[in-house]
Amino acid sequence: MHSSNHIMKFANGTTMVGLISKNNERAQSGRSPLFTGGSSVEIVKSTKFLGVHLAENLTWSLNTSSISKKAQQRLCFLRRLRKAHLPPPILTMFYRGTIESILSSCISA
Repeated sequence: MHSSNHIMKFANGTTMVGLISKNNERAQSGRSPLFTGGSSVEIVKSTKFLGVHLAENLTWSLNTSSISKKAQQRLCFLRRLRKAHLPPPILTMFYRGTIESILSSCISA
């Protein structure tokens, strides 16, 4: 436990949020294990939280590759619709609903 850490409970699990001070973003290796509810918290290399892939080094590469893969899979369907000569408004609606929504997810972060 640390005074700058907060534990938040969500419907799909529990999250611990800590304060980064003086631009010190070092990983917490070498520190004593964190305990909550009598059991230690597992340290993982990456996790998926609320649809966003979070890596231990706080880079976006894992999340970006996951989003790119999803968008590429759906582009295949858009190409098929275009080959079927659907009108542009239908193609635009499909793009916005299935591809743009993926690309713009978590954009505020």
